[in-house]
Amino acid sequence: MILVSGANGNLARAVIDNLIASLGDLSGLAVGSRDIGTDYVRQLASRGISVRKLDFHEPGSVVKALAGIDRVLFISTYEPNDVRIKQHRNAVDAAVQAGVSHVVYTSFINAVPESAFEHNRQVHAPTERMILDSGLHYTILRHNLYTEFLVGDLAQTLKSGRLKRGGGRGRISFIGRDDLGVSAARILTEAGHRDRIYTETGPEAITYEEAAVILSAVFGQPVRHEDLSPEQWFQHSLGMGFPESLARASSTNVRAALDGEFSTLSGDYAHITGHPARGVRQYLTDNRKKFLPTGA
Repeated sequence: MILVSGANGNLARAVIDNLIASLGDLSGLAVGSRDIGTDYVRQLASRGISVRKLDFHEPGSVVKALAGIDRVLFISTYEPNDVRIKQHRNAVDAAVQAGVSHVVYTSFINAVPESAFEHNRQVHAPTERMILDSGLHYTILRHNLYTEFLVGDLAQTLKSGRLKRGGGRGRISFIGRDDLGVSAARILTEAGHRDRIYTETGPEAITYEEAAVILSAVFGQPVRHEDLSPEQWFQHSLGMGFPESLARASSTNVRAALDGEFSTLSGDYAHITGHPARGVRQYLTDNRKKFLPTGA
């Protein structure tokens, strides 16, 4: 039986949609969330999918949610880093206690202790080490920055004509959540992915200046890149709705981008799915209506 954590999140929904499309029998699919009362989760339950209360703050709830689960996708949580690492410890320990045979974890590109990116140093690298030391079979998915990162403040970008991001001319091989939902579903349902670490990237590494040109073409309005320092990005991300602790940690991605940490091009996504992920232009074009501000 398969379980996907964080069921109400955007990445989880992409994975769940692909699992529903590929599985003939949904009785072998479970989802976990600390909020099981949302309309979305209720709809999943109405389709015969097992819905389980799973709160990474409460180890007992994780052990209970994992009862009878063979493969689990643990999606990294959205909390301050010191909280996230404790939650991830709870998740790994619960998987061992519950007898899960295969853990799939959503990590991040270049998740090493030497990374300039705080999330890598404080969360992803130590979580990967926990999993490798646990004795569990694993698949670690090191995602690059989501393509959605370019459009999180699209209304403001189009209104001002400026894409405000930090990283200078550092190149980034963005990849979209919807595409990552395809690969994660494959790993959860197919053999051959145990005890592997995959780096999942788009087919091209572009600068923010090039991303601004793409935004201009896709959305039909002139956009140019305005480079931000780490402190400027911190202030801007607060305006985008980031919690303060996450905005501060996120500001370290400016240095990581400048250092080239996000520029890797990998064939792992194509290995998993049989085809490359969509490039930024194609991904944004395909999702143009979804990303456009309401009323635009």
